[in-house]
Amino acid sequence: MHRPDHSDQVLFSDGRRAVQVELLGGSLLQDAVQLQWQLSGLAGLPPKLAALQSLAAMQRLGRLPLVLAPPLARRDRLVQALRAADARSEAATLSDLAAALFGKDRVQCDWSGPSDYLRSRTRRIARLGQSLVQGGYRHLLR
Repeated sequence: MHRPDHSDQVLFSDGRRAVQVELLGGSLLQDAVQLQWQLSGLAGLPPKLAALQSLAAMQRLGRLPLVLAPPLARRDRLVQALRAADARSEAATLSDLAAALFGKDRVQCDWSGPSDYLRSRTRRIARLGQSLVQGGYRHLLR
């Protein structure tokens, strides 16, 4: 992705896992680039080194070993939350959101049933999505 500040963000992926790199000069669209790694300070050093190890492993093996990219435990819930935030920004109702996330059949059966578990779950996911949009995503980066 080429950005207005003339830097590029590149996502190296093996189809399942990925490493993102930001190019601070030049462009993959126009130039050959030489990758150099900049590390600044000791705070946040472990994730930066892990990203460098991941990139080196991808270059060497053609894939990212699982040990270098363990699955994000909350990944599915976060994806649902981001989908919810998008839907709510387009004025989708909670029942519309539930249908998109869990299927129309499930919503027809359970939305107005004796338990409000589906409504509660949908509300929690929508709140998480809103929280992420309002800056909560920063906690994921730590």
